[in-house]
Amino acid sequence: MMGSNNPGGAGGGGGMAPGTGAGGSDGRHDDEAVLTEFLSSLMDYNPTIPDELVEHYLGRSGFHCPDLRL
Repeated sequence: MMGSNNPGGAGGGGGMAPGTGAGGSDGRHDDEAVLTEFLSSLMDYNPTIPDELVEHYLGRSGFHCPDLRL
């Protein structure tokens, strides 16, 4: 029984690798579209903690980042 499970698992893994490669380019495009949509939705986001307070404590801790999105 275990012998029959191993080839099935290997076959599933083998089927997974080509599918991952073929879907990788399409998946990457989809991921970029989702990321772009997510970043644009953050522009409309109103944080619970005011930005000034976050900037104050991040500055006191030594965190400096030129990217305003963070």
